[in-house]
Amino acid sequence: MQTMYKVVYIDIWGLKTSCTIKCGKLHMTYETDKWTTKRKYGPMVFLDKERAQVFLNSNFSCSSRLGYYEIWECDAEDVRRCEFVLAIDDVMDWNNETVRRHMDSMGKEGGPSRMWAPAKTYITSRIRLTRKVW
Repeated sequence: MQTMYKVVYIDIWGLKTSCTIKCGKLHMTYETDKWTTKRKYGPMVFLDKERAQVFLNSNFSCSSRLGYYEIWECDAEDVRRCEFVLAIDDVMDWNNETVRRHMDSMGKEGGPSRMWAPAKTYITSRIRLTRKVW
């Protein structure tokens, strides 16, 4: 077991979820002190709080009208470097017009900088959120 850091999204009902995947077969929810096991891919985490903070700051505003983001320390099992990009069809809900517009703007001047497997990301078989650190 290893200590890692997870960026989570807290929705308006207080549910902790994946920060990027909001629906579909890879969507995950998290509870404090309970294990969350991988779906097709494992939960993605960072080696330290600073790398999680860089990812959060460069991809998300600290809050949105429907929720906000936090960084959690977590216990992680079967940790390995994530050196691949997730299949976009596994991640995206192509029926969502906002998602389509976002994907069309990626890589263009002034467009979003989101990556589905950002540098310094690790993937795990399961995690347990233990302590909110930001």
